Amino acid sequence: MSELSWKNLVSEDEVLSNKTFYRIAGYAQYFAEVSCREQIVYLLKEAKLRNIAWRVMGSGTNLVIQNGQLRGLTLRLARKAFKDICLNNNVYRAGCSALYPSLVKQAVEAGFEKAADLGGIPGTLGGALVMNAGGHHGEIGDFVLDVSGFDAAGQWRVWKKEECGFAYRHSELKGSLLLSCRLDFGVATVKAKKKFSDWVKWKAESQPTGTRSAGCIFKNPEGHSAGQLIDASGFKGKRIGDIEVSFKHANFLLNHGEGNYDDLKSLIEEIKKKVHKDHGIWLEEEVEIWENDTEGE
Repeated sequence: MSELSWKNLVSEDEVLSNKTFYRIAGYAQYFAEVSCREQIVYLLKEAKLRNIAWRVMGSGTNLVIQNGQLRGLTLRLARKAFKDICLNNNVYRAGCSALYPSLVKQAVEAGFEKAADLGGIPGTLGGALVMNAGGHHGEIGDFVLDVSGFDAAGQWRVWKKEECGFAYRHSELKGSLLLSCRLDFGVATVKAKKKFSDWVKWKAESQPTGTRSAGCIFKNPEGHSAGQLIDASGFKGKRIGDIEVSFKHANFLLNHGEGNYDDLKSLIEEIKKKVHKDHGIWLEEEVEIWENDTEGE
């Protein structure tokens, strides 16, 4: 392993657009992809000494980053270093850089029917935990036993399930650097594979899969579907620049190639205002948006 030094581990002005599904982003003032716990401990300590704020990104499936310089240190787990998924006595231990679909697929193939409700969601396990990713019939937080990692203060911690604060598309893990978790999907059954196949088929038929998007832009307000509200306000096919509201599902905003942050943000704000005017409901973003210190202040 190379010497633990800021110079060896950190790159400056790292372009981030190729690290998000939307391909919309500026660049990180400092960026490091960490491959072991020792590197993490060193960098968090150095960041504190240098008075540099830090943040964590996963695979960028649910992330929009403003153009310009994103100040501070952006950390990402190296995929190969924290991707192991192991099953022991019906409990999964998984690294947080593991792809979420890989974990779900393995659990389904092992017969865990409840895991099938989590199918069709991209990204890393760490990102799924932070946002409590899920669908109509289940969320990742439902199955967590505990989560291990570094909290927002840079201290090592193991969170028990009840300490994670899981709620709809929310957890108290935001701002932490998660390394692993333990999950219990219950009892294996013979129905798992069929249920998973039906669920993934439904998502493919009802959502614009295979497109450049960040999944659902807005959370579903209690008792309502964000997509239906946006559709009822006449937004399907609405376009600003290369950003368009999907005809297939109105809660998806697609980037047709050259879409930029300003176009996306303008369309988001237009949707929020019109839906509030039409339905008396303010939509809340589900997508994670990082703004910088050099533009749009």
